[in-house]
Amino acid sequence: MTSSDPNLLSNEFRYMQAKHSAVITTNFIRDQVSKRDGIASYENGQIVHSDPVEERWDMRIQARQQWVPGLSSDIDWRKVSDKNFYADLPTERSLNTATTVQRTANLNYTNGALNASISVLDYLRLRNDAPYNYTKRPEVSINYGHFFEQEKLQGLGFNIISKATEFEISEAAQHNKPEALRSYLSPSFEYSIIKPFGSIKTEVVANKVHYFMQDNGYNNTGADQHDITVPQFALRGGLVFEKNLDLIGNRFTQTLEPELQYLYVPFQDQSNIPLFDTTKQSLDFSNLFSYNRFSGLDRIGDTNQVSAALTSKLLDSNGTPLAEAGIGQIFYLAERKVQLNNSPLNSQTDKVSDYFVKLGFNSNHYSFHSTAQFSKENYELTNANSRLKLAFNPNFLFLMTSTVKNYNLPGEQEDASAGFNWRLNQNWSLGSYANYNFTTELKTETSTAIRYDSCCWASELSLKETQLAGGLYNYSIEYLIEFKGLSSVGTPFSDYLNDKLNF
Repeated sequence: MTSSDPNLLSNEFRYMQAKHSAVITTNFIRDQVSKRDGIASYENGQIVHSDPVEERWDMRIQARQQWVPGLSSDIDWRKVSDKNFYADLPTERSLNTATTVQRTANLNYTNGALNASISVLDYLRLRNDAPYNYTKRPEVSINYGHFFEQEKLQGLGFNIISKATEFEISEAAQHNKPEALRSYLSPSFEYSIIKPFGSIKTEVVANKVHYFMQDNGYNNTGADQHDITVPQFALRGGLVFEKNLDLIGNRFTQTLEPELQYLYVPFQDQSNIPLFDTTKQSLDFSNLFSYNRFSGLDRIGDTNQVSAALTSKLLDSNGTPLAEAGIGQIFYLAERKVQLNNSPLNSQTDKVSDYFVKLGFNSNHYSFHSTAQFSKENYELTNANSRLKLAFNPNFLFLMTSTVKNYNLPGEQEDASAGFNWRLNQNWSLGSYANYNFTTELKTETSTAIRYDSCCWASELSLKETQLAGGLYNYSIEYLIEFKGLSSVGTPFSDYLNDKLNF
């Protein structure tokens, strides 16, 4: 547990015009505890202290600019005096347990079907044991797409996607990873027919990826350059069947939507190429029809497969979806050879995939969405993502997320997060948040807040418990004062709750 001198000076400067705006925030403290004992952190099973540090600070700039029609820029960048700043000081509660935070700067240009951008992506490390993520310094992209409007060519179109990305480690002296400049070019042609009763689409994609490896002493790929060329061919079609329903005096429409996709991607050996931004795709029902089973561009998975899905929707009289359910599976016609470095071999030889199921409900007062993966052998749950939102009246909000990974398998992880914000009356409101890890049977974070609102100002008192490594916990008390229409010190609980649960 750490504590600091409470005299934290926070400043916020903002301006807003029609075509540009900016917010600059700073926090500064003369920390008497870290001046005496150094900054405390948990490393290798024990609490260690840095050299004495008195002044601790952070600075963040968020800005956007519309230079001319079609040309815009934005930036979200921050600096901190030390890696434990957000863990020790309650300036941004959503970062108390974070190990890294993104920093971005973008310049974007749009002119009709042409899109171009220059962007920088960097990661600010917030723990001494935080991973060294690859930064993109910079990434340049140019994309163009065109669909023909002539009657004889309707449904025919093409796209060209091009990117060049410089992958580096920002703290270069403290890592042993390869670095490279990666270029990517992907032209594609597609033809589609869309009717009220269904659609069909065929597409051919060419993927050209080239790597210029940097001579940083850690290039273990065996060459200075690498090149892969992988085509993709997909044929996808679906039908829509509709049925009118009268329920409780209301008119609804139920749909039944079968869908099939054939996908062929030939094999090319990519095993000697490092993974810069590529991993296995996260759980999502739409991945059944993805052209690549990996995210990123360092692996383009070979396959010869047929994907099948059946979805049913319930629509109101305006065509708004109220409920949705779907099930799908992939049938493999050949073994897959391209894999990540740690992929199990048996997953590449299966004839069919697991079952994927989605379920969703929507109304003015609640929403629920869930995607689940069930084993093809015993139909048991293996992975799931679920989100629930309840807002029965404007004064009460309840949010919940649940994640299950590798259930009853090696590497099992299961956790849930939930929170609510309840306006008790015109002046008082109460909020609470908790995260619990069912695998370790430990609560990782809890927070409770009570808030008072008047016409011109508000104050909020919150208590927070955060799990550290080694079974230790960090406890904090925050008192926030907000002058409405001007500024506030700290993060209101309602913003903290939305950030934590990503709603």
